[in-house]
Amino acid sequence: MTNNRRHIAALVIVLILLCCAQVVKAEPYETILNNGLPNKRVDIVIIGDAYTAAQMDKYKADARNFVNALFSQEPFREYQSYFNVHRVDVVSNTSACDDRAANTQSDTTLDCVRHSEINPAGLVVQSRLLTVDDIIAQSVLDASGSPFQQDLRVVLVNTPDYGGSESRGFAVSYVSTFSGDWEVALHEIGHAYGRLADEYFDRGVCGSTLPPDRLNVTNSLVNIPWAVWISPLTPLPTTTTARGVPGAYEGALYCPTGFYRPTYESKMRSLNKPFEQINGEL
Repeated sequence: MTNNRRHIAALVIVLILLCCAQVVKAEPYETILNNGLPNKRVDIVIIGDAYTAAQMDKYKADARNFVNALFSQEPFREYQSYFNVHRVDVVSNTSACDDRAANTQSDTTLDCVRHSEINPAGLVVQSRLLTVDDIIAQSVLDASGSPFQQDLRVVLVNTPDYGGSESRGFAVSYVSTFSGDWEVALHEIGHAYGRLADEYFDRGVCGSTLPPDRLNVTNSLVNIPWAVWISPLTPLPTTTTARGVPGAYEGALYCPTGFYRPTYESKMRSLNKPFEQINGEL
């Protein structure tokens, strides 16, 4: 191949890549809670998906309700003055997510997906897994030209179908039709910001690997990350069901045995429970 042909071929490839690349435009944003300079505060950024232009007022109300719910619970209530909150207004063409089982495609900016499945009997099994394309979400935030930091990124998905996830630091949550039900969002924030592992049991996910960056689970009764909170009189493993008693309770990381959690029942194990003092400090 001659040099001219190589140059032409390279140019064609570049043009194809440019044509196929998704164009991300800057979106408007608003600071809805300002407690100080970003370099001295924790900055929460809220971004929405599956909200159409006609639903922007709903999105703004949902964001405000979420913020109120967040700071109504510990440890966020105690440390509210150390947080800033910003809302990025993203408009989607549709208000429905892709559905894997139904094989339906929608047109939302962050490409939200409902990961439902069809079981061997041919019935649709609703999954709790709700995701967005975190690469697109990050591109939208970066393109917004916002001067604030992105210490915690929260995605509110305009769907009544229960679900959420955490991916690459994004806490993703559905928006409940029941006012005040933000427990999934708060649980996912435990993952995204607190770097907390799940403490509940899920037979299909239980494994043997201990994630090194999640300090609220351990497979050892000797080297416990939260040992400083445990009274010398507390037996290990711990069996009490009393609320908030620090110990090493067997059952965590989707497994009924082999892993231990700090308290009997925190928000990382069951919704509508507090984070508890250890998970709130780790």
